[in-house]
Amino acid sequence: MTRRWAMRIVFIFGDAGAAARHGHLAEAVVLKPYTGPQIVAAVARLGSTR
Repeated sequence: MTRRWAMRIVFIFGDAGAAARHGHLAEAVVLKPYTGPQIVAAVARLGSTR
């Protein structure tokens, strides 16, 4: 999605194995158990694309 549509990607995983296999495709990875503030923090760390 990043290359095709210039969308930034945050993966939210419940499966550590899947995160290990596919995490390289995202700019950030958040693993379960997570909280809303942890997701907001991951997005904030990405900054702006504009």
